[in-house]
Amino acid sequence: MFDFERWCRWVEEESKQVQSSSIAVEFVRGKLSPKPGASVSFKSDQKLLQLSFWVTGEADFFGLNTVTGADIVYFQGRMLDDSTFPQTYKECLATAQ
Repeated sequence: MFDFERWCRWVEEESKQVQSSSIAVEFVRGKLSPKPGASVSFKSDQKLLQLSFWVTGEADFFGLNTVTGADIVYFQGRMLDDSTFPQTYKECLATAQ
């Protein structure tokens, strides 16, 4: 099961706590596609990354290396549930740092 509302609230709180001098985190909730979704942007000096997730539990994590201009795709269409979402978010944050 994936409790989209719960994880949106959780990510919004986490995003507020993560702000540092080396990385900026921004949470946006809205309609990313025909289905409701949300995204978290991670911005550092070398990377611009985004974790997008939808009410269905699907998630994508992709971005851009701002130094080289290379696209980065970590995963697309990963299915998350309540037990895997927090760890996935933490992995994405660690990748951005």
